[in-house]
Amino acid sequence: MELSDFDGVRAALHPVARLLDGSVLGYQAIREGSVGAELDLIFVRAALTCSVAIRPPILFLNLPVSALVERGAVQSLQELAADEDAPTHRIAIEISEPGSAADAAGLGTIVADLRSCGFRVATHDGGASQAGMLGIAELRPDFIKLGPRLTSELHASHPRRALVVSLLSFATHLNAQIVAEGVDTHDDLATLLDLGIQFGQGAHVGEPLAMPSLQGDLVAVDFGLLSSLTVDSFTPDGPVHPNQLVTRHPPAASTVKQASLPHALSSAALALQAEHDPQRILAVIAEQLSLVVPVDDLSIYEAGPDTEQFVAAFATGPQAEQIMADSFSMSVGLNGWAFALGTPQNLGNAGAHPAATTIPNTPFEHESLLLIPLVAGDHKLGMLNCRRMGLNRFTDEDLEAASLFGHTAAAAWHNAQLYEELARRAMTDGLTGLFNSRWLREAGEREIADCRRRGAPLSIVLVDLDHFKRINDTGGHAAGDEVLQRVADELRRTSRAGDGAVRLGGEEFVLVLRDADAAGAVRVATDLRAAMTKVPIPPACLGIERITASVGIASFPEHGSTLADLVRAADVAMYGAKREGRDRVKLALDEPVTVPRSGSAVA
Repeated sequence: MELSDFDGVRAALHPVARLLDGSVLGYQAIREGSVGAELDLIFVRAALTCSVAIRPPILFLNLPVSALVERGAVQSLQELAADEDAPTHRIAIEISEPGSAADAAGLGTIVADLRSCGFRVATHDGGASQAGMLGIAELRPDFIKLGPRLTSELHASHPRRALVVSLLSFATHLNAQIVAEGVDTHDDLATLLDLGIQFGQGAHVGEPLAMPSLQGDLVAVDFGLLSSLTVDSFTPDGPVHPNQLVTRHPPAASTVKQASLPHALSSAALALQAEHDPQRILAVIAEQLSLVVPVDDLSIYEAGPDTEQFVAAFATGPQAEQIMADSFSMSVGLNGWAFALGTPQNLGNAGAHPAATTIPNTPFEHESLLLIPLVAGDHKLGMLNCRRMGLNRFTDEDLEAASLFGHTAAAAWHNAQLYEELARRAMTDGLTGLFNSRWLREAGEREIADCRRRGAPLSIVLVDLDHFKRINDTGGHAAGDEVLQRVADELRRTSRAGDGAVRLGGEEFVLVLRDADAAGAVRVATDLRAAMTKVPIPPACLGIERITASVGIASFPEHGSTLADLVRAADVAMYGAKREGRDRVKLALDEPVTVPRSGSAVA
């Protein structure tokens, strides 16, 4: 029987390209029409033969699980690749969703066999169903294909875009690459690029190349028959329009719970896209997770690498208050055990586990726990706990769903931590670790607005080190930096919680004293001036006996109604202290006079 007898059957190589510049990642072998297993088998050899002619970096072969579970199928694939001189590491076997429970049961073994032969693994239609997502998590593929059902008209659907963002985070955790199918319009391509998707395929990415016809005798339906087939030399006979190609998709999940997982992940991802508040991030994750996995209460613990302690960061349920007040060693208890393992755990009888401990002031009851380590890349952030009262209340499916939310939570939480760190660095002086002038500009007005609203005072203490140039001249800039760091330490010791210690620039510093009137600010400034004289002098600074400072003070509301008014008034007072002999504290006048600083020779 010749392949030409199968009317309506055509096959093509569809380019998979980088969306940004169109460079080809590989080709997916696609066919239109099907006459059963025979076509799947012939199709494999045809694709391998054609790939040898064009040598794509990756050849994607879409095969149903039913074909792969046949005895000796993986070995036959390896032999065919060797016969065609096609390296297995350049071949990604794209696995369709299992059609039966028996097929699904053998899928893990199949994937292990494929990898042992050097093949790469891709999964089809990621994000279409909970079953598919859980399968992806189990298989840990090299490539995750997003089907056209998800990517079609993506630019017009907020929920779909949110789901794609979540899937991208999920794929990163699995070290997998996302490939979007159905990129048929410019809007599709632009939206995917905006979301961070690098690779795709479809009409707007590149036209497929038609594969040649095959001739040969079909004698049996197994992989062994392929060795007797012959393939015409590859000569592309023109492009095949994408509309002529039919892509198969796995059936969608039918239960309410299965359908809720992608929806909940989508909702969570959408809510977290621009969220930088860790508490809000954890609240969103808890809210959406509870829609998918039934829990009596949920808690999230942050791991403190410096203190080696777990600290409760979020909790729900009747014991939330006690949990939030708790902290414990990262090396003990069920959380310490699961955290050290680094893998999600389903404990049907948590109290019976050898690592179990109790939280003070909470009653003992039989309980089931899901323990999910929150890991983003190399960063171990903490633990997510889901609890239900009673024994064996969670299923493996619940564990997988909670794990997916754990990946999303960890990625968002880590991003928030990075954002906080970047924001902190942007507001921090690199040498001293104090706040910088940017913080003073942005936070100072907020502080004054808050004091105005509460009818509370606020004071600015401006400190300028006397004769600081002598330190640099005698001891060098390294000695000057050392002195500035020690002065910063004194400012930190002098200020209270809630105050702001700022390095304004050079040898100038500012203290922002909340709820402090002029008299209180004078006391703080006097103590600080005295502390300055005890700052150790670097040995290289010969002839300098002690550090002194001239200090000016201005208070809200009597010396100004804005931050600029207060800093100007404190500045004038500081220069008055210098003119009066330095090493002293001076309060601003009730009606301060502006003194141009650029024309002053005082130091």
